[in-house]
Amino acid sequence: MSSEVLKLDEARRAKIAAAENAQAEQNKASKEVGAAKAKGDEAEFERLRALVGQKRKRSQQCGPKPMNLMRS
Repeated sequence: MSSEVLKLDEARRAKIAAAENAQAEQNKASKEVGAAKAKGDEAEFERLRALVGQKRKRSQQCGPKPMNLMRS
């Protein structure tokens, strides 16, 4: 039984790490979008905005937010 609990905990921690990494990447890209917009670089702004959309999808694919994992 304890090995099952350890496996579940390991899986939960891996999901949390993946979700946090995806969120951090999305946040970084979002800041870069703002910087490009502030500089008036529309081409870079559009490129980065598309990248943020991709990162948002990846973040959502990682599963629920870390706090919600405690309930699963």
